[in-house]
Amino acid sequence: ASDVKGKYSNIYIYDVTNDETKSVPDPIQLTGYPGEKIPLTSFPEVTRKGYHLSGWSTTKNAEGNGNTVNKIINSITLSTDGKNTPVYAIWDPNTYYIRFNKNQTEGDSVPVEGTMANQKMTYNVGGSIPELGYTYDGYKFFGWNTKPDGTGVYYREGDYVKNLTDVNNGY
Repeated sequence: ASDVKGKYSNIYIYDVTNDETKSVPDPIQLTGYPGEKIPLTSFPEVTRKGYHLSGWSTTKNAEGNGNTVNKIINSITLSTDGKNTPVYAIWDPNTYYIRFNKNQTEGDSVPVEGTMANQKMTYNVGGSIPELGYTYDGYKFFGWNTKPDGTGVYYREGDYVKNLTDVNNGY
């Protein structure tokens, strides 16, 4: 009788980003038997500040946002020849919203008039604070603040802002 030893194949998990926000700083190795199908649930949980995982791919240049050209995968079958299989994390930037509150005090005798839509932003992409859409008779507008009492971060119309939050769909 002879001993039969199984060959192993490896999956190396990489992050396609080249910056300090990489979620996978060094390749992660998963090992299995040749021909074994490894589901995504076996992959490690990874996070990246300001981004959400779009999926996994066997190519570095796969795109997120619902790409359906067989680049985003749900599982991977290990090679039967014992070769290593690279798998890459594919990331999409989070979006968030800037909400412009009138900051009107209840019972105020002078109403704040007008409206302002929430401003949609994308993580790592800057934008400018829009012009004021409110009027408040007898008052001069000086700017926005992140806290109603004025003790937070102060912004003026036209200020360039970026990465105000890293939470997906946050405010």
